Amino acid sequence: MKYAAIADWAQEKEYSVTFMCDQLGVVCQGYYRWRSAGPCERERTDVELTEAILAIHTELDGNPGVRRVWAELTARGVQVSPKRTITCSTLSNPGPTHTEYVRMLIV
Repeated sequence: MKYAAIADWAQEKEYSVTFMCDQLGVVCQGYYRWRSAGPCERERTDVELTEAILAIHTELDGNPGVRRVWAELTARGVQVSPKRTITCSTLSNPGPTHTEYVRMLIV
């Protein structure tokens, strides 16, 4: 999290990276290694899983629920938990939250 904060603040160019690393108690070398490493394995697999979920949504008729999407992923040989399927489905199709949906019904 500290490295991500430094990356966000570095874009503003108000403070130097060296100063921010000193203030947050991290080594500059670690920040630059983190920045050049790219996304972690979890982020890469989330992108692949999200693409697979979007493909399932287009292939199946209607609006399949999480259980149906998870069953389809399992049938295709993808080992994923239902909870992670929910997370990636939410990322792939950010619809209204329950509170927003209730507000739409009331108004």
